[in-house]
Amino acid sequence: VDTTATIDAATFGTSLETVLRDPAVQALVVPVLRTAIGDPGEALAGAVARARAGGCDKPVLVVRPGQPESFRPLGSGAFRVPVFADPELAAKALADVVGYATWLARPRGAVPDLAGIDLAAARASVVAALDRSPGGGWLEPEAVQDLLASFGLPVVPTTLCRTESEALTAFRDMGGSVALKVSADGILHKARAGGVVLDASTVADLRAGWARLRERFGSGFRGAALQPMVEPGREFLVGVLSEPSFGPMIVFGMGGTDTDLIADRSRRLVPLTTRDAREMLDELRAAPGLFGPDADRALDTGAVVDVLLRTARLAELLPEVVEADLNPVIATGSGVRIPDARIRLEPRVLGDPLLRELGG
Repeated sequence: VDTTATIDAATFGTSLETVLRDPAVQALVVPVLRTAIGDPGEALAGAVARARAGGCDKPVLVVRPGQPESFRPLGSGAFRVPVFADPELAAKALADVVGYATWLARPRGAVPDLAGIDLAAARASVVAALDRSPGGGWLEPEAVQDLLASFGLPVVPTTLCRTESEALTAFRDMGGSVALKVSADGILHKARAGGVVLDASTVADLRAGWARLRERFGSGFRGAALQPMVEPGREFLVGVLSEPSFGPMIVFGMGGTDTDLIADRSRRLVPLTTRDAREMLDELRAAPGLFGPDADRALDTGAVVDVLLRTARLAELLPEVVEADLNPVIATGSGVRIPDARIRLEPRVLGDPLLRELGG
């Protein structure tokens, strides 16, 4: 609306009130320029106050080019109006407010009651681990598997073997193709370090794979974990990071050995709702090709959401878990499997429980 430069302050205020009463108007940005005739901005505060008194709660932002402050309030009490020196800054402020209001108004979803969680067993695992290492640290693979299984997460059964003889026994018990994953000093990213042998389907394959790992890691070699091979699928990462002020944060993204290079991730604070978990999937840059109608293969998104919710519950109920890395989480059209994971504990005392509610 162009009021022209010849308008007086009173008429300018009346014009402002008229525009605010228009049901088609949802917000108002008012550029104000002082002219030789007067300063129409002098009527702004009064016009907004009258509109507010009449029940109008639409946002009003003023732009006054040339004012020394980039932002200052106009008016007093409950009827102050924000005044910006830069129209771009005003537009961004309005966009941020609209985005935040939209986020607040969205349905929050529910924190579901998840079946199959054995909290007593999980707490016993944590207590036992901290008894062995009072300062905390990375859990042994067997403890990681037990902890994840306590929360109903679909971990792939794993047998840690210290000798080749133990590996042969486990191989025969599994009765099919297996993967060998090294246990060696200082090795956390096994695949990246060349510490994984896949598709060992015969005794000869197993012996050759064991020898390869032992030769590669030398004196640091401590054995290998054996797992049945799982159906190939899309690899994701589900993680936990602990924020000192706000508690645990759940991370979801593209997984595999190139996860850090791809860096396609979404994040949420706990407690995690069903809506939060579903939105985390959709926030990935790669989401249209993974979960949308144009996806190259159908994935069991419900199972992926369930893994996010269960990991979030683990992080919420066990504050000693300060870091977790479930990678890869392999999703197919028929479910999800977790062949590898790392969990780090620290002795912690839960802080203010209300801080976590700020994530909701």
